[in-house]
Amino acid sequence: MKRQLQTLVCCVGLILITSSCTKKDLAVAGFTYVVSGKTVQFTDASTSAKTYLWDFGDKAVSDSPSPSHTYTASGTYTVVLRVLNLDADLNASFKSEVVIVP
Repeated sequence: MKRQLQTLVCCVGLILITSSCTKKDLAVAGFTYVVSGKTVQFTDASTSAKTYLWDFGDKAVSDSPSPSHTYTASGTYTVVLRVLNLDADLNASFKSEVVIVP
């Protein structure tokens, strides 16, 4: 009886440890874009992302997965996309230079 109880306790302990060690999906940020005049269409290429925060480099922001943005002036802008994973606890970012010509 004592040996059966020890086996049962070990099995229960193993199940608890295994179930608490789940793998989290890491968010990977990425995007592509197409420039048409001063308007840029951004397309999300992230994986395992739930929440999005775009910084277009001109003080404008968006939380849309694939936003469109119109710049008011020509120039080079650093666009940053920050994403959170599905559990909202692991984040990633991606940045790229966008050139708007006159």
